[in-house]
Amino acid sequence: MVQASPSWSSYMAVVSSLEYRARRSLLLTPTPGFALGTSNSPMYTGKYLADAQDLVVVTFNYRTNIFGFPGLSGEAQNLGLRDQRMWVRDNIAAFGGDPYKITLIGQSAGSMAVDFWSYAYTKDPIVKGLWAMSGNALTRPSATTQEVYSNFQLVAEAVNCTSTSDELACMRQADWKTIRDAASRLPSVQTTNPLRSWAPFSPTPDDELVFGDYIDRTKSGHFAKIVSLPSKR
Repeated sequence: MVQASPSWSSYMAVVSSLEYRARRSLLLTPTPGFALGTSNSPMYTGKYLADAQDLVVVTFNYRTNIFGFPGLSGEAQNLGLRDQRMWVRDNIAAFGGDPYKITLIGQSAGSMAVDFWSYAYTKDPIVKGLWAMSGNALTRPSATTQEVYSNFQLVAEAVNCTSTSDELACMRQADWKTIRDAASRLPSVQTTNPLRSWAPFSPTPDDELVFGDYIDRTKSGHFAKIVSLPSKR
């Protein structure tokens, strides 16, 4: 649950024409609320866009829900966001893409992930452009790591892992469907905004990938200096 990217979560769909030449690439971020979602969805298929605009379209999976955002104390946070940075720049040329012409696109929670990216990777954003459709880093207030971890403990209890000396090791041995089902029964968590709640497992500030001072960072210019296209519904 804390490894960089387990193979079961890192499948992706790459759509390109048979003509191999350096062309622009779009990197799509699918996810409803960081809680579920997959690249294997008609909504995110890239075949029509790739044909119409002569692009390489990449839609990738990443860890969601408790698997991507467990909130474990003393461990790396926001694992699902870390998954999003892998592979593409080093491999896109094999599919006819130009590694220096990649645009990252996301909608809703995916749009938030795009904005997180711009503040987290200021020196090496990999991509040359960002398109955040209907969301940004301030769209939904963050839950605290403590709140998310308390939900992790509830799931650990549901799969009989709270009585062991190594709770995480026990969870890694549990059936993932059992963990998923236990997580799905949890209520939403309260956030820094008392009027809004959020999914039981979602991005939390770690001062590495997600921050709690985006307004100050914007004012001081602490974000990637690349082309950015915000939009809304």
